Amino acid sequence: MEKLQVQLRQAGQTLAKFHELAVKEELSDIERDAMIHRFILSYDVLWHCAHDHLLNRHGLDAPTPKRAILDCKALGLIDEKLAEEAIVMNDLRHKATRLGQTGDDPDEVAKEVRKYDLRLQDWLKQLQEKVSG
Repeated sequence: MEKLQVQLRQAGQTLAKFHELAVKEELSDIERDAMIHRFILSYDVLWHCAHDHLLNRHGLDAPTPKRAILDCKALGLIDEKLAEEAIVMNDLRHKATRLGQTGDDPDEVAKEVRKYDLRLQDWLKQLQEKVSG
């Protein structure tokens, strides 16, 4: 469990850096791109925390983010609304990682990403409560 506690602390640090950018009114192109990248990192670290907890505590191997989210919801580790939003975030994460290849407008992707700042923090909080409790 100690490894997971370390991962959750690191997740908090990653989310804090995303939050710093997500709350800024105006972003330079570099800051916008960094915010999108921090969203991807935040999402990845959270689903990996969920994966590791599921595997080590419950014996469930959830090899994809969506599977991990659904398993967490089924076990009551996250609530249903958050699970639905986390799946939407997964799709946005894929879109963000392919930004240079798809022709999507980075400013539009940044607007979408910014919306999930608090929900990512909720995800971390729900995991911390269940893992620690």
